[in-house]
Amino acid sequence: MLTRLALALLATLVLAAPAAAAPAWLPTVELAPEVATTSDDAPTTSVAVAPDGTAVVAWTRQTGSGRVLAVARRAPGGTFSAIPTPAAGAARSAEVGIDADGDATVVWHEGLTTIRAARLPAGGSFESPQTLSTNGRYPAVAVGPGGTAVAVYLDLITQQVAAHIRATDGSGATFANPAVISPVASSFSAVHGVGVADVAVAPDGRAAVAWARYQSGAPSRYIVEVAERAPGAAFGLPADAADVSDEGPNASGTEPAVTIDPQGRTVVAWTHDADLSTETEGPVTVHAARSPLANAPVVASRDGVAAASPDLAVAGGEVVATWVAGANPARRIEAASCGGDPFDCTGHAFVSPEGNGDTRPIIAGNAAGAAMVAWHGFNSEGISSAFRPAGGSFGGTLAAESNAADPTRLRFTGPVIALDDEGNATALWSQIRLPLAPAVDNAYSVRGAGFDAVAPR
Repeated sequence: MLTRLALALLATLVLAAPAAAAPAWLPTVELAPEVATTSDDAPTTSVAVAPDGTAVVAWTRQTGSGRVLAVARRAPGGTFSAIPTPAAGAARSAEVGIDADGDATVVWHEGLTTIRAARLPAGGSFESPQTLSTNGRYPAVAVGPGGTAVAVYLDLITQQVAAHIRATDGSGATFANPAVISPVASSFSAVHGVGVADVAVAPDGRAAVAWARYQSGAPSRYIVEVAERAPGAAFGLPADAADVSDEGPNASGTEPAVTIDPQGRTVVAWTHDADLSTETEGPVTVHAARSPLANAPVVASRDGVAAASPDLAVAGGEVVATWVAGANPARRIEAASCGGDPFDCTGHAFVSPEGNGDTRPIIAGNAAGAAMVAWHGFNSEGISSAFRPAGGSFGGTLAAESNAADPTRLRFTGPVIALDDEGNATALWSQIRLPLAPAVDNAYSVRGAGFDAVAPR
């Protein structure tokens, strides 16, 4: 349950600015107050925004007496309001998705191994939660504009990725029984630091799930695989998952990101290491593929330039991508467009200055073609972004928050962002306040801000 302080702070987060204002971040608001805890107990954050600007944010955090799930909603032109959640135990992580009507779905990891989901109708309160598994961890969810939802997690019994489909929306809609969709593995590489896989759902209900599965051997490596679902159908068997990163006996793929382009084709990108068997490796790069996934992947990043940690989004009629390019001291964030025939990633553009060591980019887009990339600095010194208006190109770096007020102690990590149909954004991240004395835990809080791309509603 949120404290009165948190409720008051939520009520002050108004995503509006003077009509004449240029695109800019609005003042940051503390959504959850500082609590000292270990890094293993740090907050997790998630955000989803409907086309009309309705935003739903979810986070899990330590309160000092246990971990909680918190959810808040902002109607277009309004303020954030806390919503009582149905979480009954310690909430480890959570993700939220939203459809075109503003109906949201939250999936969270509760207790040791329970995965639960609940539907949040537009303007209403949570419906009764559904227990998806009592033997799962690392959940993720995606909700398509039409209301189809796919929730995934690691099944601890089978050691496979399990998926639930909610094929219909509306009051009382629930997820169907699970199906395992990946081969068995002793471990999976985390996606975006929390989930076992990345998930995408298209307007017509087709879906794709991408993961990185550990494969033992000489050398041991990770293999990126993708499971696809046609509209109204089920996912295929584990053996049907497409192996997209196995480009040689020593190649390894990690950090997959997946989306579905406007033509209904799956697009996946990942961090590619060409040869794990040699001590002197070439640069790690970003590779990408588009369905049919039996086709050979392409090098998405610039030739000969190290690149890693990709993310994908649909913006208008194209797929936009981002990743970290280069190596320190010249590391920076890059963006590109992926599509065409034959499939390729082109129009590479650096969106952060050279040498500031930025890392962990995430990208969001909207149907009109606007896009935003956000990241935190290599030393976690701030949250930065770059915005591309519909029909335009990425502009300069825009800081959402920095540690200028206290460079010695303040750090920021893990931004998540989503856009509405006008390009306005909602973002969440974690602030870390380093201790004054050794052997004292860091203090973590959850922060949020709005970004005005156009005149407010």
